[in-house]
Amino acid sequence: MPVYATITAPVDLEPGKYTTSFSVACSPLEQGAPVGALGSYGGISFGVSVVEERTRPNPYVPEKETKLNMTFIASVILLIAVLLILSLYLVRQVLKRK
Repeated sequence: MPVYATITAPVDLEPGKYTTSFSVACSPLEQGAPVGALGSYGGISFGVSVVEERTRPNPYVPEKETKLNMTFIASVILLIAVLLILSLYLVRQVLKRK
């Protein structure tokens, strides 16, 4: 299972390569629950390159798809159409009375 992370850098950080390391401990959430990797792991190092502008797509994080709820959009269009028809009907009724 891949693990994705986001690294946020301050705006005034100079572009360049940065490295650091971290530690992680794995344990079961519940007693008796199976876990694939028990224990502590330290000295895991990783590096990042800070750039001023993105020069290529990030191959590790898929682009988020924008999901448009078609039912919501159709409902809004239908509501606008009904309000428009109702408005036209009311305007004609008012004009007929004059």
